[in-house]
Amino acid sequence: HNTHVELLGGELRTVYAGGYAGNVEGDTYLETGGEAWDAPRHAEGNPTIRRSAYGGGEMAKVTGTAKVDMWNGHVGYYYDDAAADKYVKELDLRKEGDNLLKENGNLYGAGYGVGAVVMKTQVNLYDGVIRNGLYGGAEIATVGEGSVKLENNKYVLDQYIKGGETTVRMYGGLV
Repeated sequence: HNTHVELLGGELRTVYAGGYAGNVEGDTYLETGGEAWDAPRHAEGNPTIRRSAYGGGEMAKVTGTAKVDMWNGHVGYYYDDAAADKYVKELDLRKEGDNLLKENGNLYGAGYGVGAVVMKTQVNLYDGVIRNGLYGGAEIATVGEGSVKLENNKYVLDQYIKGGETTVRMYGGLV
């Protein structure tokens, strides 16, 4: 029960290789870039992800390995054919200049949100542009298993169950 998400072009808001509040009993694979046939320039292996990309799921567990290969593309940008550079930083959410999305534009090996557990991640950046950060781990989630509790208005480790593993390799590209 593995998943394979392959982005050859186009534009997405956010992408997850795993599920939304539904576990993947196996591995996930997110691949960005590559070659598309008979497609306009924006789709020729150069996808645009406006916010962030995740090898895991949103509030969902991946029992195996979450693998991400970024061959090309832009994370944290939107495509504008009229703009001089064509790829424009995605910073504003509600109105121009609000900068509410300045922390977005990341590539994560794992997932997002409470319950988004991944046991192992493998991230390879071959080419492309990531506006903010490249992470082997997760955003507000874990690589490995444990439990937390609320103590003095902060979440702290309650029980360690099993550690996870992350690997990140950068061969090219720009972060």
